[in-house]
Amino acid sequence: MKIGTDAMVLGAFASAENQDHILDIGAGTGVLSLMLAQKAKQLDITSVEFDAAALEDLQHNFEKAPFDSVFRIVPEDFNTFLPDRKFDVIISNPPFYKNSFTAGNGESRSKARNEEHLTFDALISKSAAMLNENGKMYLIAPYSERITIMKLSAENKLFVQQEIIIHGKPGIPSRSIFCLTNKKVMDPEKIQFTIRDSAGNYTNEYIELTKEFHSKDLRS
Repeated sequence: MKIGTDAMVLGAFASAENQDHILDIGAGTGVLSLMLAQKAKQLDITSVEFDAAALEDLQHNFEKAPFDSVFRIVPEDFNTFLPDRKFDVIISNPPFYKNSFTAGNGESRSKARNEEHLTFDALISKSAAMLNENGKMYLIAPYSERITIMKLSAENKLFVQQEIIIHGKPGIPSRSIFCLTNKKVMDPEKIQFTIRDSAGNYTNEYIELTKEFHSKDLRS
């Protein structure tokens, strides 16, 4: 299963230790759900995904997963999702691209990655209502949207506990990963993290962070 660097870094930074109920929003092929299941045992994972092609892969990947977690697939649009429980951890690699309908992509694929379908406002406000008292939400967003994410979080009484600023190459911030909590944080942690060096090779910090999820040594 091919895993992009965005999902890889998000899943590697996210923690589900000593937690029970996990929600993966826009689960796609199940990468983040599977990464958390690999890191923490006996989780109850709910994966919400509405795209038919992704759902087929999602089902296949969960059936083949060698983990002892319980995987629940919800074939539904998150905008209409009404869970019967709250969650200890919510994780999402949400759509990034505004007005991203382009020729050749196909309507289904464009819809799955289009921010007009699932806005950051809807994502954060609905997630805040689904989070347990001591729960955490992890999400990744374009670096250009970080102020928007912090503003929406504050409006929904979520606090930034940690922000990881992702640099695709040195000095070029492209994404921010947020860990949000409903407990007030006085001094949120900020981490600078670089995926590739100036020569285009993976950095040591990326290799070390993600090594348990790769089938081969990235240094070779």
